[in-house]
Amino acid sequence: MVCKNCIVVFFTILTTVNGLILFGVGVAGITKEKPDTAPEFVLIVLGVTVFAISFLGTYGAIKDSEFKLNSFGSAMMVISFFQIITAIVLFTRKDGLGTAAITLFTAVIQVVGAVLAFVVAIKGEIKICHFDSGPVETRPNETRPSNTA
Repeated sequence: MVCKNCIVVFFTILTTVNGLILFGVGVAGITKEKPDTAPEFVLIVLGVTVFAISFLGTYGAIKDSEFKLNSFGSAMMVISFFQIITAIVLFTRKDGLGTAAITLFTAVIQVVGAVLAFVVAIKGEIKICHFDSGPVETRPNETRPSNTA
């Protein structure tokens, strides 16, 4: 239980950082002298939205809320779709290759976080976190030491 929440919280925190990165890249693109800054404005809006929605995912992971995790996953999938479209538009511009690569990289991380949130919300567990310790057995002739002094 704790392991899956830690993993989901880790990816939602990564998503929060992604939102800040998108916002920063958008602001840096606007400050340059370019004739067309529409994709940078889109990055700013996406960055602020990702930043805000990532708190929903973090709260859903901490409270183990299926609804909040599904909402977070759905929102991140839609936002990642728009990020990929923005990255494609930036790839067509010669001066936006670095910005497009960053946008695409953050979209991939968000998709991984969204899929992870869906898996936790639907299945309730992650296989890598499943530890089966089983019952502890003792041998019939084995006695446990006592602490009586």
